[in-house]
Amino acid sequence: MEQREKLKYPLLHWLITIAMGPFAIALYEVFFVSAAGARDVLSFYYLFCLFGLGYSLPLLAIYIITFLVLEHKIKNIFLLKSLLIFIAALMMFLLSRLLAGDFFNEISLSYLFVLIVSGFLIKIRSKESETMA
Repeated sequence: MEQREKLKYPLLHWLITIAMGPFAIALYEVFFVSAAGARDVLSFYYLFCLFGLGYSLPLLAIYIITFLVLEHKIKNIFLLKSLLIFIAALMMFLLSRLLAGDFFNEISLSYLFVLIVSGFLIKIRSKESETMA
């Protein structure tokens, strides 16, 4: 049970980023390109999620290992979240460079936005586990 609670932050952070990234791309399309582009993006939502899950699985393993190592060493939650978000953003940037392509710049920025916001909003530890530690 304790291990599931520990892995809650990295797993939620990963899933929310994958699930909400296409919506951020659609918002980008609405504000900077066209509403029709947003409709196109949302019509491929499941495809975005499927490819996002597939491409990011190896990065998730690295992210979880990094989280488990840093969680014990860094007690300041804001610093821990900031470092984890930076590492996740760096891995995402490297993955997008590996995949390359013109559209990946928009995708990377959209997912980066969701990654940062969700990373700071998700709780790492519950108040009970902080008092027990």
